[in-house]
Amino acid sequence: MYNIPRDAGHFLHILTRAMGAQQVLEIGTSSGYSGIWLATALQHTGGELITVERDSSKVNLARRNFRRAGVAEVVDLRMGDALRVLNKVAGPFDLVFFDAGKQDQLDFLKTLLERGQVRAGGLIVSDNALTHPSALAPYSSFVRTHPRMESVMVPVGNGFEMSRLDNEQ
Repeated sequence: MYNIPRDAGHFLHILTRAMGAQQVLEIGTSSGYSGIWLATALQHTGGELITVERDSSKVNLARRNFRRAGVAEVVDLRMGDALRVLNKVAGPFDLVFFDAGKQDQLDFLKTLLERGQVRAGGLIVSDNALTHPSALAPYSSFVRTHPRMESVMVPVGNGFEMSRLDNEQ
């Protein structure tokens, strides 16, 4: 399983708690490691994590890991194609974490923006900015030039491209 490094998980945990996030969306559950970091923060804020994974074996493993970690009550794990799931979730989300389909992340983001599923002031974090810069290049270019976003690459773990969605201009 490809999981984020511990320092990246801890960073997401601190970020989630610091912003008092209530609604968090994760695309790419894998074994549930990053979701556990997010969910433990959400236990403090009273929020909920919606996490999406298309691989059934990973979904089953993640469910077990969420139960073992004691966070299952704040996790809504959905299996399926991320774009289809995005068209069914309500939002708006305070924090969105992308850790799946590097080539698809721009489509995920555009869908969320078109549907108004990220709140003004919300954060969008994409993993692997240091380890997969060419795969994320279209995504990074989009967020760095979007008139409603300010973005920065955060060199923690495998690198996060972190963007804040501003109010409408």
